Amino acid sequence: MRKTSYVIIATVLVALIVSGAFAGIYLLNYATSGTASSNGVIRVVAAENFWGSLITQLGGTRVSVTSIVSDPNADPHEYESNAANAIAIANAQLVIINGAGYDTWAQQLIASSNTPHQVVLNVQELINQTVGANPHFWYSPTYVNETVKAMYQDLVSIDPSHASYYTQQFDALKASLAAYNGRIAEIKQQFGGVKVA
Repeated sequence: MRKTSYVIIATVLVALIVSGAFAGIYLLNYATSGTASSNGVIRVVAAENFWGSLITQLGGTRVSVTSIVSDPNADPHEYESNAANAIAIANAQLVIINGAGYDTWAQQLIASSNTPHQVVLNVQELINQTVGANPHFWYSPTYVNETVKAMYQDLVSIDPSHASYYTQQFDALKASLAAYNGRIAEIKQQFGGVKVA
């Protein structure tokens, strides 16, 4: 009876080891299969969905965007990355992170993947802010405009043969943001200096 139990346990252990090995090989092959997708679309990973939304509008049909933190209730400071995130970042041609300590987990995944020719847009570095700065850069129209321009330039540098398409998308996004920025200017002019409770 005892011998039969050992045989069963040994068989289960071997099966687990073999299946784990095959899973590891699959993940390794997937992660190292190259950064460009088979249809020529640029793989983009945004650490947060607010940057992911902007790059989606800019890239249109020429990008495949994965936004890792997409739950508005999630706190990126406390987010715990997983194997799927690591694979997505390892395969991305363009990675967009907020920086300023907001998504250090993403920076660690980028460093560990060490993907050749990968473009990383760190918003904090782009707008010359310190690591200890208030990380909510997307609240500033100026910072958003600078980031959108950098995203556009990165797309063109990765895929120059479709530069005219990205320019068209960039102009359309700038036009939509202009309405938003114009409304802010109107409110500032009308209510500047007014005390609020």
